[in-house]
Order: sequence, then structure tokens, then C-alpha cells
Amino acid sequence: MTLFQWGGAALLTLAFTGVLTALVSAWRQRRYRLRELQLRTQNLELQIKVLSSRQRQQCLGWDGYRKFIVEKKVDACEDIVSIYLRPHDGLPVPDFKAGQHLTFRLQIPGQTKPGIRCYSLSDAPLGNHQEGYRISVKRIPAPRGKPDVPAGLVSGFWHAGISEGNLVDVRAPKGSFHLNELSNRPVVLLAGGVGITPLLSMFRHLANTGASREVWLFYGVMNQHQVLNREELLGAVSQSSRFHLRFAFSDPTSSCQLSRHYHRKGYIEVAWIKEELNLPDQFIDVSDHRQPEFYFCGPPPMIQAIKGDLEAWGVPVEMINYEAFGPESIKQLKSRVEVTAEETKVQHTVKFRRSGRTIDWQPASGSLLEVAKANDVPLDCGCRCGDCGTCEIAIISGEVEYPDKEPRFDVHTGNCLVCIGVPKTNLVLDA
Repeated sequence: MTLFQWGGAALLTLAFTGVLTALVSAWRQRRYRLRELQLRTQNLELQIKVLSSRQRQQCLGWDGYRKFIVEKKVDACEDIVSIYLRPHDGLPVPDFKAGQHLTFRLQIPGQTKPGIRCYSLSDAPLGNHQEGYRISVKRIPAPRGKPDVPAGLVSGFWHAGISEGNLVDVRAPKGSFHLNELSNRPVVLLAGGVGITPLLSMFRHLANTGASREVWLFYGVMNQHQVLNREELLGAVSQSSRFHLRFAFSDPTSSCQLSRHYHRKGYIEVAWIKEELNLPDQFIDVSDHRQPEFYFCGPPPMIQAIKGDLEAWGVPVEMINYEAFGPESIKQLKSRVEVTAEETKVQHTVKFRRSGRTIDWQPASGSLLEVAKANDVPLDCGCRCGDCGTCEIAIISGEVEYPDKEPRFDVHTGNCLVCIGVPKTNLVLDA
């Protein structure tokens, strides 16, 4: 081949390469635009679904308590019973957001006051097909080493005192602990014990809606006998390769087989999550599309530990969502032992007008509910975390603030929630 022919071939090769590069670039740009359009379309569809669900919840919701029939009770696992409810009036019920709860008022024989409790909905929402609800209740035993302390009165009533066909008083679904359905980020769900209930609802919902997000559920219990609705969880995982399930058993029995029944002996830890998701030691080094959102529920010590480790990892606060069960909520700002010397000088008087009690309050005294209980002032309470509104009472004079967390319940003007509220000034309450 002559030099001239070599030169021509080289020019043709360069021209072909240029055209090919341009075509590839145009194809990539077109694919990027199509993907961007697809994501926008998906986001718009999600917004429509969310707005439709919200409208349905507002239209079909109800004020106060409504009668529901206990349609069915099922032993879901050791010490946990699932209760299926349908409206006594036969009218439609609203949809709910995966993770929300119901508030119950139970008339327990021998008790002068009703038992008021919040329980997470443990089934996936069904949209327009919602005909009833399901909750799952753990029987609370007497504390270990404290035989004089009674077992859980309300949980025991659910297990032994309520039968199929009985009526219970129920408030409409509420709660701000629920999935952000407009997000496309991966989801990490962390459950401790019966804290699985709202996360089971989320997990099932994501599976039922064919979510394209990567979804991980880490579930910690003592052993396989305490796993709630294992078949439901495995069924959700089988629907998509994007769904992952990991069990941590703190006290596995001889029948619990590693890799078959559980994946880790011990507790859920952030280090384990990093390892399973193959994420770096610095959250800032995680690429944006791989940064997960965290939702977790369990006893306060678990929540406090995981929350602290996620913050230390560098996870932004807007990606950390949690709900604690138990007698106390999680302190978001500072614990009572961190009260400064200057704050100990702060003091307000709190007068409970109907009870005729006047009490001196300091930051170390805790919430208004804690002050009331310590001084034998009878106040109703349910969730103890500003969620259910059971403890709402009227303010006669003065101001109340919420230093640790804002109420999730819509507090009426002139009222306050004593479970998380503290006096901002001298205070007179209608209690």
C-alpha cells in the first residue's frame, strides 16, 4: 500500500471514529434525557398517588373515637398477637401512610380510667381497597428481677381480655413516622423487637408497589420464635432482587441455625450495615444516588445508640427517621444530665387549677407530665412522645415550649401536650 493510500485510510479512520464518537455521545445524551424524563414521570406519578392518598385520608378520616370490631386475632409469634379490625358502622375507612399508627381507648374491667395506647399499623396500606386495619401487640411481661412490678395491663388485656367480635374505640390513622415516597434513594429499615411493626408495613408497601429503590431490612430479636410474620417478610424479598432481609439474634436457641435462620449473633450495629451495603467509613464519600435514608424503631437504648452512630458517620439529619417505644421518648437536643448550671437557676411555677396543686419547676424536673405524675396529679397519656394527643390540655395562662421535639399531633390553639411540653413562663393548666 502506498503512502498516499495509508494517509487516505488514516483520514477515513479518523473520520469514522469522529462520526462514531458523535453518534455515541448523541446516544448517551438521548439515553440520559430519556432516563431523566422517566424519573420525572415516575416522580409525578408518585406525587399524584401521595396527594390522592392524602385526600382520601382527609375525606374518610374521623374526629374522636370510632367503634371497630375485632374481626380476627392471630398468634403471630411468641408473645405477639395480630388483631384485624373493621369499622362497626360498615362505612369506608381512610388509607394510611406506611409507618403510621392507631390510637385506642380500651375499657378494662376493674379500672376506673380507660387504657389509652398507640399501636403501629403492621400491614401495608391498600389505597382505595382499604377496608380495615391490622395491628400487632406484644404481651409486656413483668420486668426481670422485679416480681413486685405488674405485667403490662393494656397489652395483657389485648391478649386475654379481648375476643373476636368485641368492639374497641379507635382514632383515625396518624403519625409523622412514615416513608418519604417521593424519594428515589435506597431505604434502610432497622427494627428491634416489636419495633418491626411500622417497618413491616413499610417493607410490605415498598414490595407491593414495585419500588425501584434498593431496600434493606435489618431485624433484631432474641431468637427465631420472636420473629413477627417471617413468611410475609420472605415473601416481600422474593418479589424483587432489590429487597434484602437480615436477622440479628441476641440469644439464639439451639434450633436457630446461622445463615438459615439468622445472619449475625448480637445486635444491629451501624458497622454491620456499612459492611452489608458495602459503604465507606465516611458517609460523605457515598455517591449521592447510593446514600440511603434510615428508618428505625425499637426500644429507647437501641434508638439512642443507632442514632448516635449514624450522626457520627455523618448521615444528614433529614435522612434519619425513628420512632421509639417504651416509657420515654428519645431526647433530640440534650439529656437531663447535661442541663447547665445556668439553667438550674431557671424556675417557673406550674399550677394545676382543678387539682389545686402548685409546683415549682426546673429543667431537671422533666416534662409537665413527669412533674404531674411525681406530684400525684392525674393526667391521661398515651404515646408519651407528642404523637397521639391524649395528654392535650388547656392552658389558662402562661406559655409552653417543646425543647426536645415538636409535637406530631396537631395541637389546638390554647392547648398543650404535657408529655413533651415544659413551661416557658409561669403556668396555669386546666388539670
